[in-house]
Amino acid sequence: MGKKWMIILIVLTAGIVVAVGALGIGKNKKKTQMTAAPTEEAVSSSSSEKVTEAAVSAISAEAIGEETTGENVYKVSLINNTQKIITEVAVKDLTENEYPANMLKDGEVFQPNEKRDLYFDATESVKKTEELNSDSAYSDEEKVEPDYTLKITFDAGKSYELHSFPFGDISEGQLCYDEQEDVCYLTYTSLKSGESVSTLEQEKQLKALAAQNESATVNEGGSDGTDTQENPSYESDPSYEEPTGDTPQEETPSFSEDEQDTYGGENSTY
Repeated sequence: MGKKWMIILIVLTAGIVVAVGALGIGKNKKKTQMTAAPTEEAVSSSSSEKVTEAAVSAISAEAIGEETTGENVYKVSLINNTQKIITEVAVKDLTENEYPANMLKDGEVFQPNEKRDLYFDATESVKKTEELNSDSAYSDEEKVEPDYTLKITFDAGKSYELHSFPFGDISEGQLCYDEQEDVCYLTYTSLKSGESVSTLEQEKQLKALAAQNESATVNEGGSDGTDTQENPSYESDPSYEEPTGDTPQEETPSFSEDEQDTYGGENSTY
């Protein structure tokens, strides 16, 4: 009797082992089916999304100016918030009378709401400013610091200047346009103070000052620099009489009879 129960126990144990093994194989099969390799279509779709994102990123990051590095090279991320198409970007320093060439590539424009990195190499500007200070008779307090003006031109052809562009105190900013005042200005966060800065009031004041100077120049001598002062007129002076142009007649002195005899008459004694 003991043997019989022992055999039954062994058979039951073997059945349980077989059942558990079969269950494990079923789970692994389901798991294998769930982690099957992606189809060719899925791979193609995923790759297309990545390419599109990369292309958009490349367009947004297109540099303005020559992308370079150096001690005096500034990089500023600018967003075109003017809501206008910008066709020209240029920077000049205080030693230059004219702007250098357009920093945008031929046929390229800076679209509204687009973000681009502006690269400006100030090496030559710093050098020229140092030379200006060394050749001048200014004291240390009067020596000038490099100062830069950024010019942008819209597709309509009109240009605007952003004065004293804060290279060295800005990492990212927005180019803005005030239609009522007809000025462009810059907004950014100062790296030195951490405060938000807008140059709108500064640009408005500089525009008003330029208009005053232009008006004063016109009043002084005309826009062409000629003297507009009129010659004095004597016609308005009541004490002045216009000469007639006739030759004045010499008056002949009259003498009495006795005087005629004395000075030249028929009975003259001379």
